[in-house]
Amino acid sequence: MIGYSLFPGLETVEVPVAVAYAASDTLHEGDDVHRIVDALPRGRAVECPSNTYMHTASVAADLQRFLTTL
Repeated sequence: MIGYSLFPGLETVEVPVAVAYAASDTLHEGDDVHRIVDALPRGRAVECPSNTYMHTASVAADLQRFLTTL
């Protein structure tokens, strides 16, 4: 992953994108999530109660709610 960067080109993504995150997650920092969402023209942060929750089927309902807003 040396030299890899996610950010170049995000501003060209034209479709709506939900980025799920948990504020309590220590591996994936919330600031990075918000930088990604801010770079995406139609990005939206979807906060989850915990990192464990994000690895369950329950997160699908959160993402479904995002889809219904489109």
